[in-house]
Amino acid sequence: MTYSSGAYWEERARQLIESRGATVIARNYTCRFGEIDLIALDSDRLAFIEVRYRSRLRLSPSVGVSHQAAEGIDDGTNIFGVA
Repeated sequence: MTYSSGAYWEERARQLIESRGATVIARNYTCRFGEIDLIALDSDRLAFIEVRYRSRLRLSPSVGVSHQAAEGIDDGTNIFGVA
């Protein structure tokens, strides 16, 4: 996926999240562990979102996020202040 198509799908995800009443409070949050595409606040819950585009959904969406990426997101949430 190129940056431009990645940015397109991140924007689509942001629009969907906000259309459902949540507020995106950070985009492309970067820390020493990597990047979190979107961070959203819905009432009193924070959501850390990795945006992935697949032309065909063959498996569960969680399969698109590697173990290493999931650990990076987890570490990033700690730095963001959610520990």
